[in-house]
Amino acid sequence: MHILSLIKIYENVEYRGEHTAPTRETGNPLHNVSESVYPKDIYTLDLKTAVRYYGDGTPEDSQSMSIIQHYHNKPNKSIKIYRAIPKIIDKNTEILPDLRKLINYHNKFGFFPVNNPIINNYEKNFEHLPYDDMQEAIYNKIINDINDKQNKQEKVTINPHDWVTINKQYAINHGKHELNNQYKILTKTVKAKDIYTNGDSIHEWGYDP
Repeated sequence: MHILSLIKIYENVEYRGEHTAPTRETGNPLHNVSESVYPKDIYTLDLKTAVRYYGDGTPEDSQSMSIIQHYHNKPNKSIKIYRAIPKIIDKNTEILPDLRKLINYHNKFGFFPVNNPIINNYEKNFEHLPYDDMQEAIYNKIINDINDKQNKQEKVTINPHDWVTINKQYAINHGKHELNNQYKILTKTVKAKDIYTNGDSIHEWGYDP
């Protein structure tokens, strides 16, 4: 099992894994993985032995096991979780840097650059206006578009019932190998009691706040 095995991308950039992440009903929380999933000695064994018994055989095992042992009986302690998702080349948001540059240009000089293809497209919507009114209308439209596109960009986040990992390098490896290196890493700070394991991997958890 892989933490983020091939995920489906929806039009609104929401996503879900193809298999269900563990929840509070089906797994154990980070602060007590020995409740019913792992043997109690996962906390009493030295790190090297615990990794040998319960690790995945990856270089990231030691860090994840160290985290598991450190969070024992600390349900309210904060932890950063990670999720790799495909890096979507969204034509609707990748133009944001160019729009911001145009606003900065206008703020500096009082007008937009001549023969700029982006401005030319905006002008088509306001050809009926006098020049000064057109410039103002374009300025306001660009500001609104920046806000709309920025809000859309910020909606991509870790959601309840997503697969997540406690190990950043594990998420990076998944992005490189399973998502063809076209990925971004989402992060979120949660409580230890909010993530759950079903014992398939010490790296893979379900987020269920």
